[in-house]
Amino acid sequence: MKKLILLTLGILSTFSPIFAQEYIPSKDIYPFGFGMFVAGKAAVNTQDPPNGIKNGMAINSMPDLGLQVYVPFGGESNIGATLDLAYIGYSYQFKIYNNESVNWVDKLSYFSISPNFHLSGFLLGFNFGFPLLAESGGSVYSLNSNNMNTYIDVHFGGLIPVYKDNFGRVNLYVQGEYALSEVFANKVNSNYPGFNIQPAAIKIGISYIFNTNLLRKKM
Repeated sequence: MKKLILLTLGILSTFSPIFAQEYIPSKDIYPFGFGMFVAGKAAVNTQDPPNGIKNGMAINSMPDLGLQVYVPFGGESNIGATLDLAYIGYSYQFKIYNNESVNWVDKLSYFSISPNFHLSGFLLGFNFGFPLLAESGGSVYSLNSNNMNTYIDVHFGGLIPVYKDNFGRVNLYVQGEYALSEVFANKVNSNYPGFNIQPAAIKIGISYIFNTNLLRKKM
């Protein structure tokens, strides 16, 4: 978990000053806008696995994909809120101790509603995911989406403009995530009482937000 936080902070601190100085003058105030995002994600289970098994990180085969809305709060600074409506997924790996060639990847997917507070490119918010699919890549246990809780996480990151014009802006989208709830309502398998999943993840992608003030000017 600490590595994910440090990695997210490192990416934000590296890119945000460069992009802010090169492309986005501080006087620019972003209007209401909407668009789309796509982002790759890597995740790991933070709960202790059963004896003889250890956690590993995995990268999603399917990226997060969805709609993104930006709502300004007004004033002379870029303070506002974003809302993501998206398909999201989490993949995480398990390995056998002393024989890591034996491993498998579980996959989870959700329909997500994610409100965020936005402060000059930095984001802090929550994610509420409604289960779509649960799939185990191994034969140790089986997963069932009917046994999944509503997914809730807290996350922080950045929506950092890398290019803008009169029509909108392209953003680097970086986010570190930590689940506040366990994934499954009941134990995963009767052979492993108490075994559950609680992911931490980092995602990196791009978004494009279209400026709706351009539409108002044409009307």
